[in-house]
Amino acid sequence: MSKLIALMIFLIHVFSCVWFYTSKANAFYPGTWVFNRGMLDMTPFEQYIVSVYWACQTVTTVGYGDICSSIFAEFYVVIIWMLVGTFQYAFTVGNMTGIIASADDKAAGLQKKIQVLEVYAKRIEMPTLTFMRITRFLENDIEDLNSL
Repeated sequence: MSKLIALMIFLIHVFSCVWFYTSKANAFYPGTWVFNRGMLDMTPFEQYIVSVYWACQTVTTVGYGDICSSIFAEFYVVIIWMLVGTFQYAFTVGNMTGIIASADDKAAGLQKKIQVLEVYAKRIEMPTLTFMRITRFLENDIEDLNSL
């Protein structure tokens, strides 16, 4: 999970820089987003923060619409960045689904083991204390596996 977060921070940085460079490569033409937002006199740090803001709102699909593309180079960057965001969401949701399904499988396996133990304990007249100790051991064993 930390690798995914680090990757997203890196990609946000890269696309923020690419987004700003798109306007710079077009000599801050009056149609570019930097010119349209009146950012030519801002400090480089302020320009970077606005670029990061755009990258975050685009990749999270919030898209307030306050920073819009208006030249073809900007449209290309936006399309690629939206596709990256879509794949990132699909990857994240897929991983979370897998984690939840795995936890459900482990819980179902534990329940099945305890049911088999109950039948066996009745058949051999196992003492209640022994049954509870075995059950606690099985539950702790599953918890230990979940913490890995």
